Amino acid sequence: MYQNINEASWGEQQLISEIRTFLENKRYLIVIDDIWDKSVWENIKYALIENGYGSRVITTTRVLYVSLQAGGVYRLKPLSVVVSRKLFYQRIYEMENKSPPNQLVEVSERILKRCGGVSLAILAIGSLLSSEKGTTHTHEYWSKVYKSISLGLDNNHDDVKNMRRILSVSYSGLPPHLKTFLLHLGLYPEDYEIEAEQLIWKWVGEGFVKKEQGKSLYEVGGDYLDELINKSLVQPVKFDNANKMCSCRIHDMVRDLIISLSNEENFLTTIGGQQPEYLPSKIRRFSVQTCIREVANQLSTMGLTHVRSLTVARPAFSLLPTLSGFPVLRVFDLSYRREVDNNNWKDI
Repeated sequence: MYQNINEASWGEQQLISEIRTFLENKRYLIVIDDIWDKSVWENIKYALIENGYGSRVITTTRVLYVSLQAGGVYRLKPLSVVVSRKLFYQRIYEMENKSPPNQLVEVSERILKRCGGVSLAILAIGSLLSSEKGTTHTHEYWSKVYKSISLGLDNNHDDVKNMRRILSVSYSGLPPHLKTFLLHLGLYPEDYEIEAEQLIWKWVGEGFVKKEQGKSLYEVGGDYLDELINKSLVQPVKFDNANKMCSCRIHDMVRDLIISLSNEENFLTTIGGQQPEYLPSKIRRFSVQTCIREVANQLSTMGLTHVRSLTVARPAFSLLPTLSGFPVLRVFDLSYRREVDNNNWKDI
């Protein structure tokens, strides 16, 4: 019924009314993922109706005070030592029931302790160690990784901050070209399912992909995407009948790191999602992710003449200035939008 709800022009009150009417005589189970602010939950709960049919609402959040607003709290437990160890070794050696040599057992246990039973941290560091072969696959190298993830970790168990530190180490271990490809994924909204073919062609259009002997640019781009998946920084979502990946997404915490690094390096700028502390004077890669009044106000004051890559969500397209305002535009992604009026192309 509401599959195109993002394209609707309803106001907040109308949307709440529509949802309440839809739920009125139904028993429902609703899952709301990753709420960051209690004001968001306050708005959502107005749309939910208590109709005596035994309905349930499940919310997830990384912020304790938000979870307390929503009702009873269930804290997810970290993985046990045994399960953590199994996941870690399986990621490193890409097979079950294989353990490291004796000289690496102690340092691997210390690394696992720092990961704190968080599966994403275990996979990220395991992928980093898995990619290092030969002379670097040693006690010295593993100890270096341990010291890197230990430096600056908070003994008060600030899980989000510590997790970001661990992911930063994994990012630092990437070759320069893979860092570029990973940072580029920050153009997509949180939890967005990214079509693999479209993403690779976008990388080609950006000029990121360099030709390799005997391979097309598309094939090279596909290899880079596979590398990011193998390093557990990108998650595959759907596969076709030939077991070829069709779509992927990035974990919320990986995306948080990407946005932070992108802001530091002025690699890309997004508005309508996670807002940067300040907007750079020269924006090169730009993503408009939602259509709200604040975004419209921001766009009216921004200098966009240096934008080379533009990604626009469907509802936000109407907010953009004419394309003549983007004189150096190289990549224009309207993948969120199914139909574009011919008038939008007159300035190209």
